[in-house]
Amino acid sequence: MMKKYTLLLYIFFALGFFSCGNKNNTKTSEKADDPVQQRIQELPQVSVITAERGVFLRELQSNGRLAALNKVDLRFRTSELIKSISVSNGEQVEAGQEIARIEDFNLRNRVITSRETVRRSEVTLEDHLLQQGYRLKDTASVPSSVMEYGYTHSQLLSSKVALAEAEYALERAVLRSPIAGVVTNLSAREHNLSSTDVFCTIVGDKRFEVEFPVLESEIGLLLSAHEVQIELLAYPGMTIKGRLNGMNPVVDKNGMVLAKAIVDNTQGKLYEGMNVRVLVQQAIPDKLVVPKSAVVLRSDRQVLFVYAQGRSQWRYVETGLENSREYTIEKELEPGEQVIITGNFNLAHDVEVEIIEN
Repeated sequence: MMKKYTLLLYIFFALGFFSCGNKNNTKTSEKADDPVQQRIQELPQVSVITAERGVFLRELQSNGRLAALNKVDLRFRTSELIKSISVSNGEQVEAGQEIARIEDFNLRNRVITSRETVRRSEVTLEDHLLQQGYRLKDTASVPSSVMEYGYTHSQLLSSKVALAEAEYALERAVLRSPIAGVVTNLSAREHNLSSTDVFCTIVGDKRFEVEFPVLESEIGLLLSAHEVQIELLAYPGMTIKGRLNGMNPVVDKNGMVLAKAIVDNTQGKLYEGMNVRVLVQQAIPDKLVVPKSAVVLRSDRQVLFVYAQGRSQWRYVETGLENSREYTIEKELEPGEQVIITGNFNLAHDVEVEIIEN
């Protein structure tokens, strides 16, 4: 009896499974055979915008490199063993901060020797004046010829110059930064002999200048603008504002002039020598503007598609100005028309389309 009951349950579940499977297959088949659903799935999908008159930003694009406005090369005055180095590359320093120092034993001895030479020269000069019946404190009344011979004979002036140079060299045994900035190009090592070549460079990293070439035909745009956009190639998508800072009023043999802009390093991401792209913009009002994606080529002619009554309609258009993102349309487009901006690359004329995004 128990076996018979189990067999009936198996038969019941099997019938239910096949019944559900047939229903699902029927629905799938009906959906696939639905001509309306199939037509909707096959329609080209596009997005549109409404053509309107507005402000067009005319652009001048150029490339340049950043250079710090404040930069100083530091070097020792004499060649001695490097006693200590207090900083490293990339370190921020303040004005007057110690960078490095060299052994000053020889420099101090030179100062002592120079001072002794000055004292001997003063004694020699005074002896000469006494022989002529004058005293050193009475130099205002001594004839110029006597004083001139006395200075030459005693070598007092040259000994004072040597003392000043020795004191200056001793003072420069400690290398200090004259400006606030960041340490760069430091390659020296402690306990090695210094040289009079550049020891390191201090770059003031608060403000930078970028010099960039501009076509002669674009000088007018440059003169009418004040601000520029600086795009950092090291940080794609990041732009910062700069200020035009004049240009060199000379056109070179390639028809270019060099312009300059100043940019503040407010975010701390600018470095000496960094490559940047410069954008100078001029606002031009009352222009019919469309994205560049709206214009495609057909037989080497510019074509734009408009959306009308559910279908695509192409127009041979005439573009005017352009920047990195937009065109101005001069002919064959009216304000208020729906312009197709995506899905138009392989689109044909008078084709039913589906709008997926406005």
